[in-house]
Amino acid sequence: MIKSGCVILAAGKNTRLDTGKPKTLLKINGQTLLERHITLFTNYGVDHFCVITGHNKEAIEEEIKRLLSIYPVTIDSVFNDQFEFENGLSVYKAREWVKKKDLKSFLLTMADHVFNGSLISAFTNAEKDFHKSNLYLAVDKPGPHNQHIDLDDVTKVLGKEGLISRIGKELTEYNYFDTGLFEMSPKVFDAFEACFAKQQYSISNMVYALAAENKAALTEVIGSSWNDVDNLDDYQNSLDLSLD
Repeated sequence: MIKSGCVILAAGKNTRLDTGKPKTLLKINGQTLLERHITLFTNYGVDHFCVITGHNKEAIEEEIKRLLSIYPVTIDSVFNDQFEFENGLSVYKAREWVKKKDLKSFLLTMADHVFNGSLISAFTNAEKDFHKSNLYLAVDKPGPHNQHIDLDDVTKVLGKEGLISRIGKELTEYNYFDTGLFEMSPKVFDAFEACFAKQQYSISNMVYALAAENKAALTEVIGSSWNDVDNLDDYQNSLDLSLD
């Protein structure tokens, strides 16, 4: 029986941190970023994973084989042959996997995001009502604990009364940071299709569309440690991030 499923996006080209291998395979405390996700999410009830590959998929698939020999979980890979487009297409590639597993909701994150366990615990244990909202996003408030976050690159969120009003890197008015961890209902795939018809291909485009219908909610995970590893500074700032 599947307790919970998690989709991990690992299709990008790594143009800002090109080490010759996918960022997924960079190591923190001896673990690749992908293994870190498997370790942490398994600790909080996830037993099935779907990794969306794209650029340099062979190296990631080799790591998946290694992890399958270590962890008592299932890890499927799905290839996104349109990986040069924005990340919404990668999420959409998981549609059949979610349907096949009959998941009522699924976690979503990016392979190059790092969290500690307290963030995942706070988010997965928070009450969610998927009859009212089609997605929940883990958000953190700007503060001394996350001064390492790159303000020019982080996705910002304007939220009110538990709902997302606006989202995007370009926002000048905001009260939260997007940590890169979602829980979504399969209904989001319909919202993605509507966005694709308008030539809109990002996750933020889809969130905006649901926010307009008051169906995009937020969950506060304030004070936990997390980072988005986009460049060398981000990577170095993440090296001491514990699993706790």
